[in-house]
Amino acid sequence: MTASAGTAENEICLIHVFTLAQSCGFLSGQCRFLGERGFRIHVISAPGRQLDQLRIEDGVTVHRVSMDRVISPLHDLMSIYQLYSIFRRERPDIVHGHTPKASLLSAIAARLARVPVYVHHLHGLRHSTRRGVERSLLYWSEYLTCKLSKRVYCVSKSLFDQALREKLFGPTKARVLLNGSVNGIDAQGKFNPARYAFSQEQIREELRIPSRARVIGFVARLAHDKGIEELTRAWGEIHAECPEAVLVVVGGLDKSDPPQAATMACLQRDPDVRLVGDTDDVGKYLSIMEVLLFPTHREGFGLVAAEANAMEVPVVTFAVTGCVDAIVDGETGTLVPAGDADALARAAIYYLRNENSRQEHGRNGRVRVLRDFDQHRLWRALWNEYVETLGVPALCERTTAES
Repeated sequence: MTASAGTAENEICLIHVFTLAQSCGFLSGQCRFLGERGFRIHVISAPGRQLDQLRIEDGVTVHRVSMDRVISPLHDLMSIYQLYSIFRRERPDIVHGHTPKASLLSAIAARLARVPVYVHHLHGLRHSTRRGVERSLLYWSEYLTCKLSKRVYCVSKSLFDQALREKLFGPTKARVLLNGSVNGIDAQGKFNPARYAFSQEQIREELRIPSRARVIGFVARLAHDKGIEELTRAWGEIHAECPEAVLVVVGGLDKSDPPQAATMACLQRDPDVRLVGDTDDVGKYLSIMEVLLFPTHREGFGLVAAEANAMEVPVVTFAVTGCVDAIVDGETGTLVPAGDADALARAAIYYLRNENSRQEHGRNGRVRVLRDFDQHRLWRALWNEYVETLGVPALCERTTAES
């Protein structure tokens, strides 16, 4: 099914491709910004609420194409054919691929359909935490996608460095837009602590959190790669030292990379753990947290950490790719060795016991997010990239005056 939109001869046709609808939130606001500056935008993903929401809020044309995250030769061929058909019909000037499977399939389809420009957005490296045959398949899939792309955008400097070391691309093909991230951080709106200044008491009541309880937070998919096991071990130490603490866990279960059953059972039976599940309003729960624990094993860019900083919440996270770009150690949070649950716990306890440091790092975090991850600056940088890649000086002159 396709929701159609009008066309204009002087518009640039841009098609974004995602595997899952949940990832379409990365484009929130961006499509409207580009649409007002000479772009006709389409978005392709599997069916889902977030895709429909993007169509309504940003006015894009949407196409629903199912793509398996796992290798499925027959289904993958069908998906390539569907993508090829859309590209031939819409004749895009640029196809912009996101997420591993969508990028690989759309890169192949774009080459077959002779799309002038294909760009790949590298959000992370799934193979880095995999082993054996699966690791090899994921690596070579990423390598092929980069090979088929005219340009690769990395969401952080550390991700760029890691991918370069692993020879996924040469140094001239890839770049990081400004200071990184996919879409910047909406620190003036969605992640503005002032938005929740008068509702924190109500939020705590909803979660049955006593007024004197100290709130530790975790926001991510409940997945092995997100460090849910390390979180659980660290929480045991934190609770022993600070029995007044409550752990708020925001995120749904990831069935493709589930945590150990014993880990989930431990969290579910703990009376001082609140399992919130998925939510569209992460800022609501960040607003009551005193510190965020983010023990992820790998990231492209530590988006949740930056969002927490925007809400003036310091972050304790592992010193892994992506997270080292999202926070500044000792200024907006604390980096601890990857996999070290004890260090994670010690850093969290330090923040609970040192209010001055906690507040200072939280304030520093918001200042940095406002300075380095402004959405409009990133959107303008991306617009410049598109225009430069296509080589359309007339549009460049017209739109620069408008911006």
